[in-house]
Amino acid sequence: MRSPRFVRLTLRTTDGDAARAFYASVLGIDLVDSNLVIGDAFERHALYVEPLPEASRAKGARSHWLGEIGTSDVQRSVDAMLAHGAVRLGPPPAQAVDERVILRDPGGAVVAITRASATPAPLPIVWYQHQTADLSRSRAAYHDIFGWDFRASVDRGSFGIHHPFAWSTNEPIAGAMFDITGRPELHPHWLFHFHTPSFEASLEAVVRGGGLVLGPWELEDGQRVAVCDDPQGAAFALRSPPRALDAAPGKSS
Repeated sequence: MRSPRFVRLTLRTTDGDAARAFYASVLGIDLVDSNLVIGDAFERHALYVEPLPEASRAKGARSHWLGEIGTSDVQRSVDAMLAHGAVRLGPPPAQAVDERVILRDPGGAVVAITRASATPAPLPIVWYQHQTADLSRSRAAYHDIFGWDFRASVDRGSFGIHHPFAWSTNEPIAGAMFDITGRPELHPHWLFHFHTPSFEASLEAVVRGGGLVLGPWELEDGQRVAVCDDPQGAAFALRSPPRALDAAPGKSS
């Protein structure tokens, strides 16, 4: 059985129809209503959309991508996260505790624990970036509860020190944690990097659709990354294939 990891992403947004049109243009992906997890729609991908709750809006929450980590025992994982300093969000999970519980993790980022599917659908995510306000507690929680394997830290200069992790000891690096202490311009959250085979076209679609683009920056391997906001304010990132592959529109790595 594979180790726990993100199995589903749900866009919690103030305008579902506009979000569907935006991401179809930027990524070529149709978001599915979160209450329609059936048939072919579930098998194509695991990206969903649902309204941002009114209670969350009243507290100043902005639209966001909610990452859902799949486990075989939701309640046990939730209890362990709470013991590590997480905070439960929303109403008490008396109904359907085994389906999804939303938490603010020990580093301040919102995340969900959900029941893992026996046949999880693929996610078009190539990098999972955790911006945390408490690095040591975040590392301990995700390592102790889910078994994630943290590798040697990497100094990224002006981008700070990143702490790469893999889902397990025998898997490649999937993402990194980044300590935002002393960076008041940043807030704790999970930032999901979407693969796009046509990077420039996707950036143009973000701007054309009313979103914002920060960057792009080029990485050591030639990949390019841009951090974006969709028109409703949800943050996400775009990542290109290595430059040699990006020259062929529509060709994915």
